[in-house]
Amino acid sequence: MGLYDLACAAGPTLGPIVAGFAVVANGWRWAFWEMLWITGFALALLSFSMPEVSLPPSFSSSFYFSPPSAFKASLSCLGIPES
Repeated sequence: MGLYDLACAAGPTLGPIVAGFAVVANGWRWAFWEMLWITGFALALLSFSMPEVSLPPSFSSSFYFSPPSAFKASLSCLGIPES
């Protein structure tokens, strides 16, 4: 959790500084290449380290969403039939 907070706080602060040095040294396109590399690395890291969060089909199909009565009342006031 601390690393996440550090990344959220340090990213907007350090990003322009690092990109500024790259732009001065190599041209304005390098800032975009750096973002591509960092984002690709983060995507690969998260893709392989985060757990799967979807429910199995047998478990998720047993749920039925029934809208609250206030929602049903607002539909009837607008003239929308319930299905």
